[in-house]
Amino acid sequence: MERTEDNGYLRVSPKKIDLGEVGSYAPISLRVDLLNTGNEAVRILKVQKSCCCSASITTGTVLPPGEMIPLPIGFQPVPSDSDVKVFRNALHISWESLGNEGAGGLTGTVDVAFHGEVKESVSVTPREVVFFEDSADAPRPQTVRIASLSRTPFKITEVDVPNPISYRMESDGRTDTEHEIHFLLGNQEDRAVGANKIGMAILRTTDPGQAEIHLPVMAVTLSHLVADPAVVVVRDCEPGSPRVFSITVARRDGLPFRLAEVRTRSDWLRSEYASETTATSHVVEMIADIEKGGGKDVIEFLGTSGKREVASVLVYAAACDRNTPGETTGHATAAPRKAGEEGRKEEDVEKQAED
Repeated sequence: MERTEDNGYLRVSPKKIDLGEVGSYAPISLRVDLLNTGNEAVRILKVQKSCCCSASITTGTVLPPGEMIPLPIGFQPVPSDSDVKVFRNALHISWESLGNEGAGGLTGTVDVAFHGEVKESVSVTPREVVFFEDSADAPRPQTVRIASLSRTPFKITEVDVPNPISYRMESDGRTDTEHEIHFLLGNQEDRAVGANKIGMAILRTTDPGQAEIHLPVMAVTLSHLVADPAVVVVRDCEPGSPRVFSITVARRDGLPFRLAEVRTRSDWLRSEYASETTATSHVVEMIADIEKGGGKDVIEFLGTSGKREVASVLVYAAACDRNTPGETTGHATAAPRKAGEEGRKEEDVEKQAED
């Protein structure tokens, strides 16, 4: 049986909190009390949050009958990009009562709501630190500017950065109305291609606002390899005849490399490429047999130097469009397996032999 707060065991006080006007990035600490008003012990099942806030209570915490415990809540208001500066947040605490043998009984939920209005005291640009790893060279430093909107001088008192991030700040230890922090990414790892979350940089300031600024830090790792074209559309204009198209794979920096493997995910698309050659680019011939399935597939081209030597191509099989000259594939052309005058003569001979 589920109980509401009005007829259940667990009560929260206060239920609603008006924070009024609060400074942007200023950490806020709240406290509410949880009280077990029933005649059986109550166990906390889970805490759901509608905000980026913290609630210092452990799932599974048990409150004996009549016991009250404090629930600290941490929250940090962040400016919104919209004109609406009012925030409304809530915590939902689920509980169950325990019988004499500790078995679950009644269940319920209590809510804590708090709201207020953000008053921007400092501006932070940008609000996240993103490094782009697109070559063997170290990524460029990323600069974050923090300025007092009231032009009140302030000092950055602390900068915490995750590994392998470092920083430099010309105004270190100085009071000013604006500060620039330059973040650097060191110790380049063999990160997978894509967005890699590194951690959180935390900056603390003096007035205005006693701000504590949290900046997500990530590295967007681009592959050393590029494939052209990146998207291929193969049209089935000659049923029974596999289509052939070519993909050129090269390194961004123009260095020679060896193509170790060509992967596909389905059997209607294949490659007979096998080469131990080291070159600045490789032309890979792909064979599409749409009658074996068709649809969509991904070709992966893998080099020999770790996770970053990989390139992908999307391949789509489509119905024939007679209004489209040739078999258009982005920048390439999918052609019959035997092309040109000599190819057509060979096919005629083969057809006559079959007849």
